[in-house]
Amino acid sequence: MMKIERVDEYSKLQGEANHEHTDLTLAVAIECKRRLSQRGNDAQ
Repeated sequence: MMKIERVDEYSKLQGEANHEHTDLTLAVAIECKRRLSQRGNDAQ
């Protein structure tokens, strides 16, 4: 783990990391919804 001196530098890195994860999280959420709705249709 690298030591970061300034807080603004840390929050900038944090923001970049969050931005990269957002697309992935969104993709996973969409996939889960799709599978749940498929399962619901099969039950009917």
